[in-house]
Amino acid sequence: MSFANRVFLKEEMLFNYKKNRAWAENVQIIMQIGLTMAGCIIFCLFVGIYIDKWLGIKGIFTTIFTILGVIGGGNVVYRQILEVTEQDKENKKITDNGDS
Repeated sequence: MSFANRVFLKEEMLFNYKKNRAWAENVQIIMQIGLTMAGCIIFCLFVGIYIDKWLGIKGIFTTIFTILGVIGGGNVVYRQILEVTEQDKENKKITDNGDS
């Protein structure tokens, strides 16, 4: 059997989601946090550049909005981490209570 045929068989999948679920969810959370932070910073950077061009100022609003993007992105990432840890605590309570 060729490699291409074996890859598509269910028994010999390269990535078994059921087996690696916890790992895949952790990678998803890390990517979400990184993209959220980068998105906030880049969005605020472009808003600052636009305002600087509109007012004819060199770099003041770009700097201010970039700093606001870092602060805002940090705030959003912090809330995302709290949400994930709260879900983990709730899941642990449910499994602990269910086993008793």
